[in-house]
Amino acid sequence: MELKEYLLIVNKHKSLVVFLTVTAALVSFLISYFKPVAYEASLSFAVNRTNREETSQYQYDGYYAIQASDLVSQTVVSWFSTPSVVKEIYAKAGINPTFNSMNKYATLFNTKKYSGQNIGVKFTEKEEGIADKVAQAAVDVIRQKVLDLNKSADSKSLFEAVPSPAVIVAVRPNTILNTVIGFLAGLFVSLLLVYLIDYFKDEKKDNL
Repeated sequence: MELKEYLLIVNKHKSLVVFLTVTAALVSFLISYFKPVAYEASLSFAVNRTNREETSQYQYDGYYAIQASDLVSQTVVSWFSTPSVVKEIYAKAGINPTFNSMNKYATLFNTKKYSGQNIGVKFTEKEEGIADKVAQAAVDVIRQKVLDLNKSADSKSLFEAVPSPAVIVAVRPNTILNTVIGFLAGLFVSLLLVYLIDYFKDEKKDNL
């Protein structure tokens, strides 16, 4: 089939193509425009070694401290994917989560270990106040858990998690971009549909 034939098919069903394309763009625009603003929160933790125990291997002490901090950092990352810890954070914030699956608990926080001692945490909430409460609760819970994780012989904590101030920003949908994507998607689907309609019409004629 030549390009001219394709254009003839489109021209024959141009009303349908225009309707579906405009409808898809309009729906995309309305969804983006009326979608509530979300709030994305970001905070980080620096895992530091404290109260180092005396050892005869002083020349290796710095190396061992870095390796130990790396292991603690990995533990902190795992806590943010543990449902019981996530539930504890929300309880500390005074919020009753209504998650309907364990997977929601495990994926609520997006954590990344940037280095052996630096951990970044991101999450999104519908309200700025809730995001602030959850961020502060996460700081309190994680700091205490790290303090309780490993202790010296005299019950002193060997590590601490030093948090950064939480950064909370409003995330608004990109209405223009979403409208363009909806327009292109509607155009593609409408063209595919009119070609299929024309194809099956020809098939039906051939079978008569």
